Amino acid sequence: MLAAIALFTLTLLFSSGSHPKRDFFGNLGQMEIVFSKGEYVVNPQFPYSGEYQGRVAVPIKYPLALAAIGLLFGAGLLILENRKEL
Repeated sequence: MLAAIALFTLTLLFSSGSHPKRDFFGNLGQMEIVFSKGEYVVNPQFPYSGEYQGRVAVPIKYPLALAAIGLLFGAGLLILENRKEL
């Protein structure tokens, strides 16, 4: 359970892409943990569209889901362990 709590905390600390006018759940779809920023390249035929090349980022929803599963698994183990002692 401690590993899941640590993963949850670290995920929130190292995430980027939040907007102050959106709430937490509104930001979940936009936030990422960026490992490498990459380079933003614009296509000359379409000047208002571009893409990042060489960017490495993980959407925040995946580590948060893993932390939630870890917390539930740890709580289940604690409940089963306490039932065996009784």
